[in-house]
Amino acid sequence: MAGEYTINIEKGSDTQDVSLTITNDDGSPVSLNGYTAAMQIRKKPGGDILDTLTTENTRITIVEETGIWTVTLKFPSTVSNEYSFNNASYDFELIDAASLVDRVLQGSVFIEYNITV
Repeated sequence: MAGEYTINIEKGSDTQDVSLTITNDDGSPVSLNGYTAAMQIRKKPGGDILDTLTTENTRITIVEETGIWTVTLKFPSTVSNEYSFNNASYDFELIDAASLVDRVLQGSVFIEYNITV
């Protein structure tokens, strides 16, 4: 079952990358060697796609350091400045080398609008 996580995005900021460590039920880190990832943001399930992040478009990175794998979701200002929604839903999937998909996270995305533009 996918975990729940709320993402808050500061519209217009380049410094709000979201970093996650995926763990097993016992808290031990999961090896993400050979994995890719994908995430879509939609107003509602089945609705129009508002944004897509993937390892292929470099908006998701997967990095290993001393046995700990970190996934980073990137929301640069050039993208978040174009957001016209206040809140939406997302899910995040990991895809292994055999193309098996595991939906590991889901939740809400909230936009914090900037004053200075």
